[in-house]
Amino acid sequence: MPDTIIGFNLAARLPNLGLVSIAANGNPEESDIKVLDLVLCRHALMRSVKKALDKSHPEIVGISCMIFQYKTARKIAKWIKEVYDPNITIVFGGYYPTVCYHEFGPNYDGNYDINSNNACPWCDFVIRGEGEITFREFIHEWRNEKNYKQVLGLSWKDNEGLYHHNERRPNLDLSQLKPPDRSTRLITNGFHNAGLPGDVVETSRGCTNTCRFCSIASMYGRSLRLYSLDRVIKDIKECKKRGKKSILFIDDNITLRPERFENLCDMIIEEKLNMSFHVQASANGLLSRPNLIPKMGKAGFRIVFFGIENINKKDLKFFQKSIPLKKLKTLVKRLHKHGMLSFGGFILGNPEDNLANFEQNLQFAKMLDLDIPAWQIITPFPRTETREDLLKASLITNKYDYSKYTGIYANVKTKYLSPEKMNKELIRLYVRYYTPMWFIKRLFQARLWHFLPYALHVGWKNKHYILPAWHKLWSRRKAKEYQRKTEDNIIDEFNEIRNKREKLVNV
Repeated sequence: MPDTIIGFNLAARLPNLGLVSIAANGNPEESDIKVLDLVLCRHALMRSVKKALDKSHPEIVGISCMIFQYKTARKIAKWIKEVYDPNITIVFGGYYPTVCYHEFGPNYDGNYDINSNNACPWCDFVIRGEGEITFREFIHEWRNEKNYKQVLGLSWKDNEGLYHHNERRPNLDLSQLKPPDRSTRLITNGFHNAGLPGDVVETSRGCTNTCRFCSIASMYGRSLRLYSLDRVIKDIKECKKRGKKSILFIDDNITLRPERFENLCDMIIEEKLNMSFHVQASANGLLSRPNLIPKMGKAGFRIVFFGIENINKKDLKFFQKSIPLKKLKTLVKRLHKHGMLSFGGFILGNPEDNLANFEQNLQFAKMLDLDIPAWQIITPFPRTETREDLLKASLITNKYDYSKYTGIYANVKTKYLSPEKMNKELIRLYVRYYTPMWFIKRLFQARLWHFLPYALHVGWKNKHYILPAWHKLWSRRKAKEYQRKTEDNIIDEFNEIRNKREKLVNV
């Protein structure tokens, strides 16, 4: 989908891995699968879709989406059915359809959330959970007996327009899956990871942590399954063969088995892959083995994301999250020492949060000397314990417009702050952290030199936004009475940019 979270779209434009895995595990005698990554088609969305349809003449179109991308995915399905060709079969899959399949339309048993306004009458089938085997079996039935009842993980619509939801498919045995087939991508150039030609690789699926805000459990349950490291290395080599220089590992939690992650680093070093790697990990996992971080640096890891969530221990308890707050300074120093950027994530807007909590988390990020702090407002994702908690407390202000479920919009209120107030104060955190001094300081730090050309490219491309904002902040840095007003002006300008950006997708 072309919808991306603002900010992340500047750092990376990466392809979908799940779709090329589904393509690899299809039956070539029954299907010839092609993949169109719309993340590169933002400014010419429907033209790109039409071009691909004209070229491929598909019988079936599959659409995969995250929750905040569903609005756009729904429009594509509507256009295909109502404008292009009503005979094309539409299949949805991905995180949102897996979790919210009951919202697509009326069910034969009468269980339908009529208040969601998210029905999709243009959708014929939904693939729930992992799609490799379910999609293959669905294609077989679609071409032959059409006995859809026996396909686990499939939701299907009968002749009366009522959905039937088959039993969920158990988690797959990853050792039985073929490697992703990246040759099925219709677009092969333009993907990047911090400016370098990039792709994505997974070494595992699932997470056993019990974080109440996370929707991973709705996809895989509380489980962890591992690919063999030999397979992972082969997949990295395949990406390198295709001209990629940077890899993002998209594991839900790669450091659940820190000794295995350390072994992967050893294998990357031994193979002399000479690539740039980015990863999301847990602070506890990164700190669990003394040699892990040095080996990550030697293997070529350059950006490490880890969840901090919140400095407030009451909020961490609300998340059901264990974070070693007192050890985070040591973690950041070690990452910096071994040439890696520290990327820390915070979650604000929890029931007891007030402006003081926002300020505390800003100061904590400064104390840690994070290269890239990312603050977001807690999102009440469907089928999470956090959503249930917030519903009971009557704190959710936007229940069903999922296009706002990106973390940079407040869809909740706290006991002390309105959504409007949090929207403004969230952007203020970024304005106050990413100042000219933040940039100047990092010009003289070797770990940043790897990204300097791309940082300058992004800065120059957005100079008409960044330079005036920095000039305002710098010129009034000593006049405190004007500082907040200047920040307010920059926040208003940012919101205008964000609104224009969304309209580009929603055309």
